[in-house]
Amino acid sequence: NLRDTISLRRIVNFPSRGIGMKTLDKCVQKADIDKIELFDVLKNAEKLAIRGKQSDSLISFYELIKKYYDLRKKLSANELTRSLIEEAGVLKLFKESTDPVDRERFENVTELLNSIDEFCQKRPDSTLSDFLEEISLLSDIDHWNDSDNRVTLMTVHSSKGLEFPVVFVSGLDDGLFPLYNAMDTKEGLEEERRLFYVALTRAQERVFLLYATNRRRMGGENVLGMPSRFISEIPNDYLERIEFQSALTRRVMGGSLQKRTRVAVTRTVTTFDDFKVGDMVDHSIFGVGKIMVLSGTGENQRVGVIFKDGTKKKLIVKYANLSKIS
Repeated sequence: NLRDTISLRRIVNFPSRGIGMKTLDKCVQKADIDKIELFDVLKNAEKLAIRGKQSDSLISFYELIKKYYDLRKKLSANELTRSLIEEAGVLKLFKESTDPVDRERFENVTELLNSIDEFCQKRPDSTLSDFLEEISLLSDIDHWNDSDNRVTLMTVHSSKGLEFPVVFVSGLDDGLFPLYNAMDTKEGLEEERRLFYVALTRAQERVFLLYATNRRRMGGENVLGMPSRFISEIPNDYLERIEFQSALTRRVMGGSLQKRTRVAVTRTVTTFDDFKVGDMVDHSIFGVGKIMVLSGTGENQRVGVIFKDGTKKKLIVKYANLSKIS
């Protein structure tokens, strides 16, 4: 929506393009004086006594948005969104950041892209407008009616101060909750643990803790998962295990971790470049783990692995002698 001035002001300098508030205020004043849209002012930034990099950045931003505005009915929702996010540098910004909050934002954007992918699989010819119409049916949690018989979806942060008879906490996979990057420091892990405590204590009567044995990541790739370490920290007396398997190969975790069923697996010796993020691997010393980070190629390939006991290791594939579990 090129007339949405509020949203435009929020994104014009995100990721940072070196556009200051004074520069943006000049553009807003020009739009008010000429009674035109703020977006139309940006393409003529050089006429506003704005010089150098800021002028170039405004024009570049205008061209970026105009490009995808023109493509909005030509590309599917997932093609349009992925291309725009990548070209704008949003994912790159969050992925390269060392801030745990940015890592959470990266996961949020990734899940958004996955949701759009699934939407487009059901409706191949759909546009981004179609997807937005679909999700607009979701209600704002600030305007719910407590008497309504319905499920309220929210983040853990949004749930602070609220209580419900029954709560479902999803995404309790190691590497997702807690986030992989947060496990690098004691402080980061403790912050994730406090967040889990918030989620757990929203329930007045009953709470369901869920993790996925198979999770679809960005690009449509399925990866194997391990239950969050936070589940194992709860005394077994307070847990009841329920599990089921659907067409999506999901598992609900709500009970004792000691009642695991042994599953026969096939281990194969893997050569360089055969590994990918999400692979389950076996190490002669550390046991079974999940690849969370991958870098380099060939003999220089390195992997970051979380093992089932919570140990995190960065290994050189050439020397680690890892076997992929299929």
